[in-house]
Amino acid sequence: MKPLLFWKVTGGANDFLLLDGREGALRSPLDPEWVRRLCERRWSVGADGVIVIRGAEKADYALEFYNSDGSAHGFCGNGSRCAVRVAALEKWAGESQRVLLPGGEMTGELLGGFVRLRLPPLPGRPEPRQIEAEGRRFSGFFVDVWNPHFVTEVTPAELPRLDVALWGGRLRRHPLFGREGANVHFAALDPAAWGPDALRFRSYERGVEGETWSCTSGAIACAVSFLSSGRLRGRLRCTPRSGATLTVAFEEGRPVIEGDARVVCRGMLAPDAAAPPPEPTV
Repeated sequence: MKPLLFWKVTGGANDFLLLDGREGALRSPLDPEWVRRLCERRWSVGADGVIVIRGAEKADYALEFYNSDGSAHGFCGNGSRCAVRVAALEKWAGESQRVLLPGGEMTGELLGGFVRLRLPPLPGRPEPRQIEAEGRRFSGFFVDVWNPHFVTEVTPAELPRLDVALWGGRLRRHPLFGREGANVHFAALDPAAWGPDALRFRSYERGVEGETWSCTSGAIACAVSFLSSGRLRGRLRCTPRSGATLTVAFEEGRPVIEGDARVVCRGMLAPDAAAPPPEPTV
């Protein structure tokens, strides 16, 4: 592998490697094994995923998203905000941008260290689901945010102590979600403590196969679930495990989200960044 420029970015404590593929230096799709090796925290730079910026004729650029296991997916809100920030800092686009996603076109607006995204309309309506796993029944909604999500409500007291690895892993692969499974979010409301426009949630993400500290598409799925049930209204404050609150609203049927976007460093990937771990000699 030739040395390759990268940006390490993070949104809501969800971290990514951002790569510039506008000039065709990176094939599409990326090799899953190559992505997996770059995302290994002990052997390489490490990240929750990889994002590639591609050239686009009718937008400032296009985005491709990859999980840390190498699988491609349709949307990442935390990563999209970071891409908008990098594109503005590198002068590839202005502070207001048009960005092509696998599911349509979004606009991005830089707001200091925060970014506002105005997304396309969601591809479907939330669907109520009742699921049993390990003798426990979970009620919630299946929501398509260009990736499949299942949102289930828990109590405010249970949320911080919930075994997300256990229950998220069981639900993520539930037969009702088909072969691809779903991302799983456990959400809680406490109007007296957090306010009437707030929810908190924890996420188990497929492709990472574990709990992540933030998930913007999960925040949208949580917001849609509570809005559709009439439990919440208006512009919502959605707080993931990291504590980095995301705001979610809907304007003319389109999700509008705001959250942080940080550029941690800029550097070159050396050939060893994608080298396999050494084989044991004894």
